[in-house]
Amino acid sequence: MSINARTLTATSSVIPNILDQPALIPVSLTGIDGLNTLFNYCLVLKTPSALNHLTSLGANFELDNFIGHALTVFIQLPSNENGSTTDHGEINVGEVTASRREISGIIADAKLLEERDRHVFYEITLSPWLYLATCNCDCRIFQNMMLTEVLDELLSRYPFSVERRLVESYPQRDFQVQYNETDFQFFCRLCEEWGVNWFFEHSDGSHRLVLIDNMSGYKKFTNRSYHEVRFNSDNQYIDEESIHTFHDIRQITTGHYTTSDTDYTRPNANLKSTRSNPRATAHSELEQYQWHVDSNYSQPRAGVDKTDNDPLAEGSFIASLRMESLRSIGHRALASGNLRGMVPGCWFSLNNHPSDSANTDYLILSAHLTIKEVAQATQTPDNGQHYEVKSTCDLHPLSEVFRPARITPRPCVNITTARVVGPEGQDIWTDELGRIKIQFPWDRVGRVDQNSSCWIRVSSDWAGNQLGAIHLPRVGQEVLISFMEGDPDLPVCIGLAYNQINLPPWNLPSQHSLLGFRSRELVDNKGNSSAGRSNHLILDDTDGNMQSQLKSDHHHSQLSMGHITRIEDNNGRKDFRGEGFELQTDGHGVLRAKDGLLVSSQQQDNAHSHITDIQETIQSLIDSQSDHASLTQPLEQIGSSQGNINGRGAIKAIAEQNRDIKGTETTPVSAQFKELSQPHLLIASPAGVLSNTPKTTHIDCGDHIALTSGSNTSFSIGSSLFSAIKNHWSVFVHSLGIKLVTAQGPVTIQAHDDQINLIAMREIQITSSQDSIYLNAKKKVVINGDSSFSDWSASGIVHGTSGTWLEQASSRGSPSKLALPTLTKPAVCMECLARANARAMPIVATAEAAVA
Repeated sequence: MSINARTLTATSSVIPNILDQPALIPVSLTGIDGLNTLFNYCLVLKTPSALNHLTSLGANFELDNFIGHALTVFIQLPSNENGSTTDHGEINVGEVTASRREISGIIADAKLLEERDRHVFYEITLSPWLYLATCNCDCRIFQNMMLTEVLDELLSRYPFSVERRLVESYPQRDFQVQYNETDFQFFCRLCEEWGVNWFFEHSDGSHRLVLIDNMSGYKKFTNRSYHEVRFNSDNQYIDEESIHTFHDIRQITTGHYTTSDTDYTRPNANLKSTRSNPRATAHSELEQYQWHVDSNYSQPRAGVDKTDNDPLAEGSFIASLRMESLRSIGHRALASGNLRGMVPGCWFSLNNHPSDSANTDYLILSAHLTIKEVAQATQTPDNGQHYEVKSTCDLHPLSEVFRPARITPRPCVNITTARVVGPEGQDIWTDELGRIKIQFPWDRVGRVDQNSSCWIRVSSDWAGNQLGAIHLPRVGQEVLISFMEGDPDLPVCIGLAYNQINLPPWNLPSQHSLLGFRSRELVDNKGNSSAGRSNHLILDDTDGNMQSQLKSDHHHSQLSMGHITRIEDNNGRKDFRGEGFELQTDGHGVLRAKDGLLVSSQQQDNAHSHITDIQETIQSLIDSQSDHASLTQPLEQIGSSQGNINGRGAIKAIAEQNRDIKGTETTPVSAQFKELSQPHLLIASPAGVLSNTPKTTHIDCGDHIALTSGSNTSFSIGSSLFSAIKNHWSVFVHSLGIKLVTAQGPVTIQAHDDQINLIAMREIQITSSQDSIYLNAKKKVVINGDSSFSDWSASGIVHGTSGTWLEQASSRGSPSKLALPTLTKPAVCMECLARANARAMPIVATAEAAVA
């Protein structure tokens, strides 16, 4: 039995029922659907003939009420083996239930086309719900997430069905960015990168997104009539839908794929991955080598928990995906026929093709479908509306792995700004590689803390193995962020920038001549504040007043050189303080030099010679050594007559010291710079050396002290002079004599264990200008003048002379007993003097002090 029935029907909540029938019925359906693309169907509707008397009503549907609402088109299909639809649209129902195909979508646009023959025509475009993702553009960061997790979060905005037929294990990525991309662009880019195909299945008045990464996940269409499709090249009538044209297509493809990556946490690692799967054609040895083209698989422990990854395994996985994608284009097929059930994402078997190799299983990649509905019975035969079905399909052999081509470009991001972030209260938040965390200004989700980004590397003007320059950006500072090869997933900090909150270290433009560095003390939560203590290195290029300063606010310690002008704070240059250099601190100051230290005010214009050039000083020391030896030579003669007591040891030491200061050819440094071959401290000045202190000065010497004066040596002592000499004291004056004078108090010369010799080539005069002269000896006093003598002792007085004896006195007597005169005792503790002499120490106590 045959009845007239419509091949196309449409239902939607926005198509009203008028007089118990739909107000709009399908006229035609044209569109394209496929894997990894949004289907697009153009559905033409018209008001039915039964409503021709209500034309004004049919022409006034509110189009806005259509937009965004769901609509389902039903396509009548053959009823399996026992029923079919004729080429004229009549269904042979027989004894089986009719079958139909659904195409559901949302109405993306609606048009009122025309009014013709008492019918009002409308055109509606059907798109999948994923089309909504083309209208959402965003900038978002996804951290420490796998592909499936990112897709789940991305698609969670859309309350529609998603089916996952995924079998692969996808690695976690530290940092993935959607940057000025629609949700759809980002979705496609991720699926293409990880080899995930997608399409839509339609049933029960709705459609669902299917994600699939394996060939076994594809299914046959629900209608068994399309499980096997016959090839019918003669277009002869057969009681089934068939393929009328079939083109088996082969092409040259790349047979080898190689990629590589780098990981700065293991910079010497070889991360190259290669996969080969050439087709059996000529020139199959062609290779694609790509660097960082959607294959940056190294993860340098930059995530929140710094999880390490396996770059070799992940690189191998990505190389396999790329190779499969490149190979899959080598074998395709193109088929066409009056087929209503060729559904993308399903597969079928082709038979009856004259080429045996063509009779195999095919995955339907895309299908372009055109269906025109049969005219209603009330219409005239020449109205132009006739039943028509056309379908053209792109096919892929099911035996070959199909992967999506990478056609969605990754955003190429230029330099942008960001803010350095960290935990609350932290001035600097970094790790062992000097990386930082940032908050992008476009990030609406970040919480402006240490979780706002992955760890970001900071570039440096100089970096090496524990060497280079480092300036860690501080929390709150503005940084410039670039991206490796423009990849938004690979940010790197390339510099910092000032803004209205973070101003330059010195007032501008008034202090434009100052350049350098200024840091800030890391006080809790104030390490980037405009107040507090700081360090600075300044190069001041002021015209005619150049200077440089290295300064720390701790103890106001600084080294200033040049035209020294005070610079304390953001105000820059202040008062002029002098010229030259100043090394100053309010704390301790220490100068240490392991190989020797020269402090000199000798002139060396414009540093014309090497730093240890001290020729004038060396020559002066050699001359001084010669003078010292010449002046002390009589002392050596005196010493040799008294048991080798002389000053030759000191003279020898001076000579050796001068040789060390001058240096020799055997000095273990460059012969050009041989001075100071021993770690001497040398102080030299052409004008004078002065030392001043209100307290004690102590000079400690473990060997000799040699003092050489070209003119006078003067001691001015406010209290006393103490000298304790362990062995010998010799004083030799070449001319003009020796004079010891005391304005008050006695002059005492003592020899505790030996004699006192006063020897003169001429007279020796002992004079008491106002009192007496006492000569006292425990045993005797002997006065000898040539051949005359006088011997005074306890046994008597003996006088003798070979010449004349003369005496004269105003009176003369011979008393029986006279008292001996009493000599004044020195005001020195004799016991203390003896103890001091034994210890080679100066006398420090008087007799009265000793008694006390």
